[in-house]
Amino acid sequence: FRFFLFSTISVLLIFNPSEEMMWALACTLAIMLASFCTYFGLHILVQILRASVKVEESDESDSEWKQMQGLEKKGLEKKAKKSRLKRLS
Repeated sequence: FRFFLFSTISVLLIFNPSEEMMWALACTLAIMLASFCTYFGLHILVQILRASVKVEESDESDSEWKQMQGLEKKGLEKKAKKSRLKRLS
């Protein structure tokens, strides 16, 4: 976009078009610049919102992960007890 903006301004300076054409191009460039800034702002906002959702999900998944680890430990303890009982008998 930056290249297009500067090249259009240089074309305006080199060819020196009529005042109506200059206003038309200037308005077009201003609308394009405003659209680009709006798009960029929305992009930043979406990234911030996406990051906040991931933080909340990671908090939930951390608690789920801890629960799963607790279940795995219990399962390993049961297997260890069974193997000890088999060795003793």
